[in-house]
Amino acid sequence: MVWRPEVSPATLILTPAPSDFAIVSPIDPVVLGTILARHDAEDDMWLVIGDVAGNLYLRLLTPLAIGRPAVLLPMDDAAELRLDVALRFFRRQRGQRVGLLPRAL
Repeated sequence: MVWRPEVSPATLILTPAPSDFAIVSPIDPVVLGTILARHDAEDDMWLVIGDVAGNLYLRLLTPLAIGRPAVLLPMDDAAELRLDVALRFFRRQRGQRVGLLPRAL
């Protein structure tokens, strides 16, 4: 059930944005899409959001990430793939169309 982001760059890691950022758009479940799976762990939450172009896999490090989401982007060998996934999530949150997942995923 858990999609480890250190193994799969398709899993987007969300953390709360620092309080210095005055305007941060909360995650809107209506815009985000159908939740296919949800796993609440002691310290974090995992979601799979259904999308015809490719499901979104989210790991929220704390519940506060829902209200003030910020993307945590590890600078590893898969950083560009992770960035593509983050852009898909960002566009979806804005109600825009999203493209297919990158081929490497």
